[in-house]
Amino acid sequence: MTSNPQWWAEFERQEAIDMTRREEAQAARQQRELFAQLAELTKRWTSFEDIPVSQQRECRDLGRKLHALGAEPLMREAYYHAHAQNRAASILAAYWDGIGEWRW
Repeated sequence: MTSNPQWWAEFERQEAIDMTRREEAQAARQQRELFAQLAELTKRWTSFEDIPVSQQRECRDLGRKLHALGAEPLMREAYYHAHAQNRAASILAAYWDGIGEWRW
């Protein structure tokens, strides 16, 4: 049996496309999970109470994960998403200061 280089090239091209789609789907799933975690973390924050240090750390960790996944544009999108659900979440800007290009 002889191999068909054209068939093999098409197969590899399709595999690369499939891999890209799987990676994109995984990234989108991770993004949704991080947005949900951030919304859950910030939903009870108020502008009248101090945020516990443990939640500040968790917030920074989420910011780092968002940066690793999509840099500042994804962080900005997550910020506005959390802020839309709770205006007191605007303090995220301070907690994320210095993560990548994010500046408060």
